[in-house]
Amino acid sequence: MLLSVVIPVCNGAATIGVCLNAVFGQQLDRSSFEVIVVDDGSADHTTEVVSRFPANLLRHDSNRGSTAARNTGIRAARGEWIAFTDGDCVPSRRWLDLLIGAARSDASPKEVTGVAGRIVGLPSDAPAARFASLTGHLDTERQLSHPTFPYAYMSNVMYRRVAIDTAGGFDETMRVYATPEFHHRVMSNHGGRMLFESRAVVLHRHPETWSQYWRQQAGYGAGYGKFMRRHADRFRWTAWREIQAWGAVASGLAVAAIPGRGDPALVRRGLAIKRVAQRVGFDRTYWFGG
Repeated sequence: MLLSVVIPVCNGAATIGVCLNAVFGQQLDRSSFEVIVVDDGSADHTTEVVSRFPANLLRHDSNRGSTAARNTGIRAARGEWIAFTDGDCVPSRRWLDLLIGAARSDASPKEVTGVAGRIVGLPSDAPAARFASLTGHLDTERQLSHPTFPYAYMSNVMYRRVAIDTAGGFDETMRVYATPEFHHRVMSNHGGRMLFESRAVVLHRHPETWSQYWRQQAGYGAGYGKFMRRHADRFRWTAWREIQAWGAVASGLAVAAIPGRGDPALVRRGLAIKRVAQRVGFDRTYWFGG
């Protein structure tokens, strides 16, 4: 088997059908890939929707988090490569074909360990979702260029199975922000190169309400705090840096208070929400271990 697609989902009855229609409609030869959906303790009709498709459906009796769901999918996977997306995403028709094609066409003597694609927000008039699209939410190319801890978002990425196994899979104690830690272990333990294929597009449902966006960003901040504690040997976060960070938040709030309308005002206010949420989440775990 060339490729396994692993999709974690929880209470995704409203979106998983659209996702699977897109996955099973891939241009890549159907005989070369399998689809594994891991229902992570859904309380809605997710299982019923998934059962309409020729996917390998696995279930958790309770919600254990997306990292545990991905590990369950990895254990069942038979592919040389494992691609990941989420149950609220819609892959473009050539998604898998382009990811595999990038890995095969690379001429570098250093082995390709993984390939990530571009993530684009599904069209939405909701202010929070529009803000996320305007500011490059889930910009994989930018994250892969991070000088210290590069990573790719799990909504659109593919890794060699052997590289995942060498790294030991996902850390299930990190329910949020597990991706950077996972990617760091994959590249540290297996080595090789990570590619970016901009044409391999996955459409993502950005949060549509500010409360949803706040929870998401506070979760990112909390996961980042836990990640920083774990890697304190490489990143030392001091009280002075914390004061500086909150100073930047205060400046952002002042800018957000400037009267205005349209996209510029939306971006100012959205950035203020994002920064406050992330700092609150970060402090909860980094300083207090929450």
